[in-house]
Amino acid sequence: MAGTVYEPLMSNLAITSQFDKEYHQVFVFPNFFSTDPNVIENLSHKVPLHYCHDIYNTVFKIIATHQEVEMTEMASVKRSNWIKAEWDSFCLDTSGEETEWRLFVKKVVDVLVRIFQEELFLEIKVFYSRDKDEIFMQVKASEANLRVQADIMDYMTQVNITRPHHLTYENSDTHHTSISASDVYPKVGYSAVCPYAKFQTKAAYQRHDLNIFETYKTFTSRGKKSRYEKEMNSAFLYKDKVRIVVGMISSSIDLGSLLENKIILSNFCLHSEPELNILKDNWASFTKFYESQPLKAIRKYYGEKISMYFAYIDYYILWLIFPTIFGLLAFIATRFYKNLVNFEENLDFSEFLLLLFSLALSIGSTLLDQLWTRKENELAWMWGTTDMIEVEQQRPTFKGDYETDKITGQKRKIRHSKMDRCKRSLGFTITLTFSASVLAMIIAIFIAKREYGNYIHYFSLLNAVQIRFMNVVHRVVAIKLTEWENYEYDSQFNDALTIKLYLFQFINSYASLFYIAFFKDTCYENNCMKELGGQLFWILIINTFLNLTELGMPYLRNKWALYQEARKLESESKDISELKLNLTPTENEAKLPIYETPLDDYMELIINYGYVVMFSVAYPLFPLFSFILSILEVRVDAYKLCYLCQRPFPTPANSIGNWIGIIRTVSMFGVLTNTAILVFTADVFDQTEIKDAAGNVTGKQGLSEMYKNGDLWVRFIILEHLLLVFKFLLISLVSDVPKRVKDGLCWSKRIAEERTMQGTIDPSDKKEIRNLAFVKTPGVKEFYLDDKNIEYNH
Repeated sequence: MAGTVYEPLMSNLAITSQFDKEYHQVFVFPNFFSTDPNVIENLSHKVPLHYCHDIYNTVFKIIATHQEVEMTEMASVKRSNWIKAEWDSFCLDTSGEETEWRLFVKKVVDVLVRIFQEELFLEIKVFYSRDKDEIFMQVKASEANLRVQADIMDYMTQVNITRPHHLTYENSDTHHTSISASDVYPKVGYSAVCPYAKFQTKAAYQRHDLNIFETYKTFTSRGKKSRYEKEMNSAFLYKDKVRIVVGMISSSIDLGSLLENKIILSNFCLHSEPELNILKDNWASFTKFYESQPLKAIRKYYGEKISMYFAYIDYYILWLIFPTIFGLLAFIATRFYKNLVNFEENLDFSEFLLLLFSLALSIGSTLLDQLWTRKENELAWMWGTTDMIEVEQQRPTFKGDYETDKITGQKRKIRHSKMDRCKRSLGFTITLTFSASVLAMIIAIFIAKREYGNYIHYFSLLNAVQIRFMNVVHRVVAIKLTEWENYEYDSQFNDALTIKLYLFQFINSYASLFYIAFFKDTCYENNCMKELGGQLFWILIINTFLNLTELGMPYLRNKWALYQEARKLESESKDISELKLNLTPTENEAKLPIYETPLDDYMELIINYGYVVMFSVAYPLFPLFSFILSILEVRVDAYKLCYLCQRPFPTPANSIGNWIGIIRTVSMFGVLTNTAILVFTADVFDQTEIKDAAGNVTGKQGLSEMYKNGDLWVRFIILEHLLLVFKFLLISLVSDVPKRVKDGLCWSKRIAEERTMQGTIDPSDKKEIRNLAFVKTPGVKEFYLDDKNIEYNH
């Protein structure tokens, strides 16, 4: 069997100038056929056969159990047997206890190709890279096989309710009167979204073709309908096809093990030219900054997880209008009308507007997180992910023993060691140590500020640079730590990484501002609000400048990779005429950096949100600049996704995850911080003024003295409690799920069941459709209603 796949595989390895459309996944292998020493340098080493055997069994999920031995006729056992036979054949061809790694990789790919073609019936296309150091394999599934896999994995798709409300099955004698969909389903709020249901290829229990699901047309790169009839309609969008194909492959092969052992160098889904061009023109263009985002198109192309991020940033931009208006009024009043009107002693017009601005921030932050929760629940309903249970694949780097899970019965890696808990505790301790080191840096900067007061602006600039630098350094350490902690799933890994990163960045980003606002006894020019505003200004400038690298770095990395490959081709003693001059689109995409999750984008956004809700009362223009930068951030992120990164896997999602908890925590800090700044730092309430010999006011009393003022503490506690009570009242009174969404989910469940059950949910009809019936229990005496038949026990 060893040579059955090599010959056709070799014949398919042709140099191609372009690839067919609609391939769903790409796998990149090292070129194990090459004889070039530079190419096979990492493939020519010897490895023990037992080591290869463990990898082989893991990749193809082979476990010998007593149950499998008994079930000799089952398809899964037959599959295991021929895969084991392939290994035995490989061992016979190998002399000794070791083999060349290149030969083992070739054998694995040999079996892999056979599974793709003979078991999963995938269409594959294989070709060499430009410099022949890699092998590219594109795979796709037919519409019929996609439907089968979707049925197997209970994939959720939309039910078509625009057709007449009747069901006509092939070979069915049942006919129903055609009723208009608009007659059956009134166009009201709860029925605005087509219901989602588990995909079925056949009608339940009768096995007739069930054609009740939405179909989508295929378009060419110019946006025209495909001229091929077989491509005209599909039950799935491209994102659905990618998920289904990956699910199909993962059911037979452990992709994580292939990646971990570098048998596969990378795998990714391809960009689709027609849809991508639309997004480039209408979303990733900086000239369209004033237009709303095409969320429907983003969701169809990139999936719900990335779409949820862009939906949130849209909502955040809309919310920023609120503090921007109040901030502008407060800034103008502070600058030009400071003493226009005195509402009471020591409370002038500008201070009154500052008070309103602070209250607006505190109340507005509560509105943001509560109303967003309602919005994300509405989006989840519209996208069919409300009751989503994501079946995750184990992470490639997860360490464990491959065996049968006693709970699920599935073959997977299982970790028996309890050391992981110790690792995670130690990882958290290291994060706290990093945070302490940052506090030491900040203290050193402020000590230098005190010693060299004439250079205070330079030290503020240094502090802003230090924040970004330490964020970058800690990110590298945090990723390494989280990898070391050995999380099984990506969601667990990302949650742990998020907590580490945000805890550190919270301290790193805000510690200097907290110090200036509440703990510094003597401020620059005796004005802590001015120094706090100046620090915010420099942070804003540095963040804006460094964010420009968000586009530059991926672009430069891609160009550097292409440059290195070009130099490699020139330096090798090859006839350049035999090689391609240009990369195929697939090769070009393989050179692009990977966009795994929007974690960094969320982090940047939430840190900025913290500056706005906690400290912008000291610099009222900060919300305005955040508003402008957030609008630009949308286009920057869109450009990055469309031009500079590989197409990410379209991960489903029904919320922004644990970021909503972080946002609520920041909002809570915003209430406390704003109140404290108003009472203790800003000159809003009655505070003792500092005057020079001529009687001119030069500032306010020191913070250490002010904290001893009992009246200020009373005002702080009262104001802070009022705001917190309002916050909790709003949370308790405003439902997380809009009534329209609740009704829509109930309606969708009913309609989906009606359509999949041939138009009825009546129990009697269900029994008839499913050919079910209650049966009489043998030997049970029948009861007839008569007073003599009624027993009287006493």
